[in-house]
Amino acid sequence: MCFRLASIMANRLEERERERDEEFPPPARRVQLRCGSDAPDAPSGSTTTTGTQTLSKLWCPTAQCVDFRYLKQELHTAEEQLFFLNDLKKQFRCVHFDVEVLQEHLEALERAGIDTLNSVQECILIHKSKHNTAAIAAQGDTQDNGRGRVGGGPGSYIEWPLHSLPKLMPNLRVLSIHCNIQVHFIERFTQLELLFLNAGISQGAITGVFERCRQLRKLIMLEECDTPLDLSGVLKCPNLCVISVPVSIFANQRELLATLPNQEFIELTHCGRNSRLTVDCLHTIFGLNARHIAGIQMDCSFLENGAQGLTGMAMGRLKRVLNIRLINCDFQDAAIDSLDLPDVQCFIVLNRCRNVTNNHVLGMLEQCPRLRQLYVLGGHRLTGTLLHGICRLRSEHNPGYPLNLIVTNCQTLLQNYNSLYAEYWQSKQNILQVECYNGAQSLTTDVQLYLRDTRPDHAQLPPHASIVD
Repeated sequence: MCFRLASIMANRLEERERERDEEFPPPARRVQLRCGSDAPDAPSGSTTTTGTQTLSKLWCPTAQCVDFRYLKQELHTAEEQLFFLNDLKKQFRCVHFDVEVLQEHLEALERAGIDTLNSVQECILIHKSKHNTAAIAAQGDTQDNGRGRVGGGPGSYIEWPLHSLPKLMPNLRVLSIHCNIQVHFIERFTQLELLFLNAGISQGAITGVFERCRQLRKLIMLEECDTPLDLSGVLKCPNLCVISVPVSIFANQRELLATLPNQEFIELTHCGRNSRLTVDCLHTIFGLNARHIAGIQMDCSFLENGAQGLTGMAMGRLKRVLNIRLINCDFQDAAIDSLDLPDVQCFIVLNRCRNVTNNHVLGMLEQCPRLRQLYVLGGHRLTGTLLHGICRLRSEHNPGYPLNLIVTNCQTLLQNYNSLYAEYWQSKQNILQVECYNGAQSLTTDVQLYLRDTRPDHAQLPPHASIVD
């Protein structure tokens, strides 16, 4: 599915819960708590018999994920916890911790004699109390109150146990943080490749990441900050290729963040809070990467003047655009040739674009003579006249292959096509092919840009597939 990258990570916890509830109902999710001579890590002389314990939330076998938030809830005694942790510790690939009771989680591991979890590659840190209360301003909540506690009130927690995590999980690759961070500990995950921040972070903490996490490939920041963060240290991460940040943070260092050496993906979030700033940032990105932008996904609902707002981005400068997706774009009476759109080579998707007309579609095809696929997912104003116009343009351009027009909610157009298919449109299949699309539609929001296309099969990807891994 073509969800925006930040949304994927933001919904990670909910996805894991659904996986438990839908794919593995509680009666089927069982783990053997082995004891005695057949348990490799069981205490010497143990005589406890083998038992089966239902672990509906603590352990997800398909994801090999253990959620320590449910350790006491589902394993009530220290003995049960010891057997569980020792029995499955080598299978752990992902762990969830609640930072408010992190010390309790660490003590449970210590009682089980577990110093390291070498198999763990992903860790998710949340603050359960904070998620159950009203949101606290990110910048204010990242202040250390001098007693080792971040913030104050319901959003606060003791931070010093965080320092134990890098030693516990030396091979961590993915770190998702859903609580505010003040202390320096992330930089000690030297193998870290993806850092997802769904809360505030101090300047010192993020600078430390850039200084020491040289394997970092993806940086995702969801929260805006009252005080702008300095992200210039990203230049010290040579492998960084994916960056997703609020447009307010991106704007302060737009030239630097738009030209990272190995850039593959840029996402700007919170675009609706500052439409003009977003347009300015995109104008800069397109100017600096005119030959590198391969794909564009844009929820145009942030544009103050509908489709006319696209003009300020000057996308006509782009030379190698393979595909473009426009969602919620209100074309109104805009002339396509006035919007300065790029010459798209492979496919265009118009998703939930109200007021799109025959002239708008024909204008795009006039600008994109090599286009292979056009998706119009919602076009009640399109008629059979459009089909004749497309045949005329494609015959003039003669690209050597037909245009594949995929539509949904275009009843008038489809009725015309189907009624005349046998006697007319069947003979035009070498010029135009029309299909009805019934698949899932993209839930993309904000703006995503894909750079430096290196995959030859991109042109074949449908609009609900991602352009990059």
